This record gives sequence, structure tokens and C-alpha cells, in this order.
Amino acid sequence: MNERISLGEEEFVALTSLREIVGGFVHEMAQPLNAIMIASQVIQMKLQRSLAPMEEKAYSIDRLGMITAQVQRANEILEGLRHFSRGSGPAFRGDLAALFKKVRDLMGQQFMSRGIELTLHEEGTSLPVKGEETILLGVVVHAMAVARDSVQLLEARHSAKGLSYSKTIKVSLSSLGDRSSARISWNRGDIPAEELPELAVHARLLAAGQVIASRGGEIEPGDASVSITFP
Repeated sequence: MNERISLGEEEFVALTSLREIVGGFVHEMAQPLNAIMIASQVIQMKLQRSLAPMEEKAYSIDRLGMITAQVQRANEILEGLRHFSRGSGPAFRGDLAALFKKVRDLMGQQFMSRGIELTLHEEGTSLPVKGEETILLGVVVHAMAVARDSVQLLEARHSAKGLSYSKTIKVSLSSLGDRSSARISWNRGDIPAEELPELAVHARLLAAGQVIASRGGEIEPGDASVSITFP
């Protein structure tokens, strides 16, 4: 983990330009979303005052309420992207469960669209984490992306052998002494150990490991898992 990770010029340009684009995207998306929310609220008010049958009004108002709720959720996700794209930010406010739920909001659709079942198991007590929110989110996003890509690769290898495979990822949160930890594990299926993805040299984990280690944490890859000890 002491070996430095370097980016090529093309990768650097792509990442820095993406950061600029995301900031602009968030700003542009906020305006139409707010317009949708306002329009939905105005229609709800007009429906409540209308002479339409109560059953019809209740149904329409309920549907419009769902639209408003989804727009609010989209705004929350966009605000998270805004902070994430800035590359720095305030200290994270919340515990380990809140951190992973933020990442799930940002990445959940990626797992859903790939048919990957993602479950979160909590210890039942609050698990504190310390550090900049953007850094902590970035480390978890990298680990979750490795889990996602590993499941995709294992599915392809099972399919090539004519074997069935269940695409599942489990996140288990727990305390480790006076620190908090998370274990992200996935179904390894019936593939021999020598054919599993070699995570110890995965660029994402090497980079995330360097960042979290500089703040007193650690990333430890397994055969079909990634464990993170937080500072």
C-alpha cells in the first residue's frame, strides 16, 4: 500500500473535466426539478378546491404527492453530488450507517439495473466515523464499485461454464475496538479461488487504501470481500 498510484494525462483530464461537468449538471437539473415540484403543489391545491368526486381527487392528490416526494429525493441526491464534485468539504456528520446509506442513494440504481441484490446489516448501535465527508464517501464508493464489478465478472464466468449464479452483495457494519468497520462481501459462487478477481492489486482499492491509511484507517481485500476500518 506504500506504492503511489499515478494517473495518466488522459485519465487526469477525464476526471477533472468530469468534476466540472457534474457541478454544472447539478445546477442545471435543480431548476427543472424545482419547477416540477412547484407545479405539482399548485395542481394539488387546485384539486383540493375543485368539485371533482372525492375518490378521484384523493387518487390524483396521492399521485402528485409521490411526484413531490421523488423530486425532493432527487434534489437530495443532486446536493450530495454537488459536495462530492467539489473534492473537499466539511467533516462528515453522522454514523457509519448514515455514510453507507448516502452511498446507496448515489449508487443504488447501478446495482438495481444490474439485478444485484444489495443488503445492509447494522450492529444495532451507532458506529462513529470521523473525517471529511467527500473523502469518506469516495473510499466507500470505490469499495462498492469493486464489489459491483466483481459480481459482474463472476456472473460472466459462471455463465461461460453453464453455472447459475446469485448476484448478491452484503454490507455488514460493526465495531472493531474503538473504531468502526464495514465488510462488503459478495457471493463467490462455484468459481475456484485461483479464478477469483485479484483484489489486492486492484487500482481502485490501492488508491482508496492510500487515502484512508493517511487518515488512520485501513482497507483489507479478501477473496470475495473488502473490509474497511475507519479512522
